Amino acid sequence: MIRKDCKSLETWLKTSVRDADRKTRLYALLRHAAFESWLAGLELLIKYDADVNPPAGGGRRDGALDGARLGPTPLHYAAASKATHQVAVVDLLLAAGADASSTPAMEGSAVLPPLHFAVSLGRREEEAVKDRRYQVVVHLLRHGARANAEDANHVTAEARARQYRQFRCEKLLRAVRLAGGSWEQYIGQRYELVALRALCAGERPRARWAGGLGKELFLRSLFDPDLPKELFRKVLSFWAPVWD
Repeated sequence: MIRKDCKSLETWLKTSVRDADRKTRLYALLRHAAFESWLAGLELLIKYDADVNPPAGGGRRDGALDGARLGPTPLHYAAASKATHQVAVVDLLLAAGADASSTPAMEGSAVLPPLHFAVSLGRREEEAVKDRRYQVVVHLLRHGARANAEDANHVTAEARARQYRQFRCEKLLRAVRLAGGSWEQYIGQRYELVALRALCAGERPRARWAGGLGKELFLRSLFDPDLPKELFRKVLSFWAPVWD
């Protein structure tokens, strides 16, 4: 097949159903399309039911550790890419069911979740590449990646981002980790803050709590009961000038 030739790729996908090495070649094509941001080719592969979560090694599981993957999935390759359409490729893989929290298990090699791949970037990379990597981190977190997940050496993606001086990614990962580790926990707290800010910016809130609740009880009623008291106190002190 010619590199990035959709016509040749589709012809092969239609005629190779009985090929003994089909799974091996499908994995190689998925890896190539993901890393090179070949969107059209990736869409074709997914259309013809290529597994976006294949075990590495061309579809084999022999030698895997406890039934885990032998190596990186297409999502790992997409997260490590520097191509222009990297974010779109990651989105396409995630929409097709790619596991954002998958961890490849390889004997004698590092074990890294996709998040770790995404933050591993040279310090002198262009800002456009760094921005795409940040967006990839956001998309992975939204689809179930855990900010507190560790690699085989017990290193988190946050620590790895700090090592590679990807400070924007580090800041986000730290915030998600402190919120509990998941995107849902992180965005839940941020939504409450945004709602409160919109309320206070829209009008003087005195009329809202003049019914007898008092400002502290009124604010507390806007938040989840499990919100840490320390965070609530910070919010209360931050918005104190609005109540004066």
